[in-house]
Amino acid sequence: MAEAVTNHDVVCDSSSIITLASNGFLHLFKDFTERGSARFFIPSNVRKEIVDTPLLTRRFKFAAIRVMEVIDCEWLRTVEDADTKALVHSTAKRIMDRANSVLTVKNRPISILQSGEAEAIALAKVIGAYTILVDERATRLLIEDPEALHETIEKRTGKPVTIDKDALKDLGNETEGLHIIRSAELAIVALERGFLDFHLCESHRNNLNARNELLLGMLYALKDAGCALRESEINEYFKTEHPII
Repeated sequence: MAEAVTNHDVVCDSSSIITLASNGFLHLFKDFTERGSARFFIPSNVRKEIVDTPLLTRRFKFAAIRVMEVIDCEWLRTVEDADTKALVHSTAKRIMDRANSVLTVKNRPISILQSGEAEAIALAKVIGAYTILVDERATRLLIEDPEALHETIEKRTGKPVTIDKDALKDLGNETEGLHIIRSAELAIVALERGFLDFHLCESHRNNLNARNELLLGMLYALKDAGCALRESEINEYFKTEHPII
């Protein structure tokens, strides 16, 4: 399950940031950035979803302030150049139009990508990033395995779903070369690199059982907070991956 997060730029969608924030993991953006492992970017609509709009509410104001501090410290970077923002916006519109034309039910297109997700993909294309951090299952499947998304929607709706192969081909051209990771993969790599050792007392930091218990609790917490992570994936990880030491 774990993928290396090293020496490259990562564009983040709202879903993954919300999952990480819900579990007190916003410091991971700082940890990876300050150690030179990765830089994290968000497009304008993602900032709007996780900071600007929530700041206007009582319920989500504190969460928005915490994310805003991460942005102000440039552990999450925004794009301020007007020309780049305009290019991201136009590219996102094209991607969203194509993505939301891929699957139809009774000739009615199924809306899969929202503006924030489309802008994340567009920003990755514009700045030459190859990795997108996103926890939404539908977005990930649309890019990596559209046939699986097709089957999932058919099972969920109980209705035949049609795939527009031309739209899918166009979308594939837009997303070619992009790699999707989830908050779970980011957190696993963080644990492997010792970024989460403060959760363990010093005498337990080299204890395999203690580290695996921390990992197990962490993965279920991320799953419950919104990361598209199946229990079977968690079980398979512990069966096949090397122990975390």
